[in-house]
Amino acid sequence: MQLNTDTWNALLGLVIAGVGLLIRRSIKTPRDSERALLLAALANDAAAVVVNLTPTATWAQMVRDIVARLASESTVPTSNRSKLETAATAALVRLGRTDNGK
Repeated sequence: MQLNTDTWNALLGLVIAGVGLLIRRSIKTPRDSERALLLAALANDAAAVVVNLTPTATWAQMVRDIVARLASESTVPTSNRSKLETAATAALVRLGRTDNGK
């Protein structure tokens, strides 16, 4: 079976397009460390807002508020609730808040 030039050109075009898509995906997809840094930065921002708006709220309420703010953002790299809660807790600790209200 012999393939003509048009068939080879079509196959070559498909191969080139496939390789291009793989390269684009590898360049555009953020790494886990980049996702973690983005989540930490967004959690820090959300925690600062929540602490300033409700400084007398309980620890649990602040964590819930931060998670709610993060969950409503479209730029958050994860929708995993436990990761959002961990990021919220870490952000509160970075702001000097502890679970005993100080």
